[in-house]
Amino acid sequence: MNYRNTLSPWCVFRKEASLFNVCVARFRRRDDACAYARLLESNNHHPYEVVFDVN
Repeated sequence: MNYRNTLSPWCVFRKEASLFNVCVARFRRRDDACAYARLLESNNHHPYEVVFDVN
């Protein structure tokens, strides 16, 4: 994990039917990540999940 990713540990993942999930965006604050995930779900009708990346 590079330095830039450590500055933004909150990730918004798009849940896929396959084994791989896609990281859509990274945020410094959890509130920002949750708000972005809600916005994406309302527009795209796909499930999104907010995760804290510890790597």
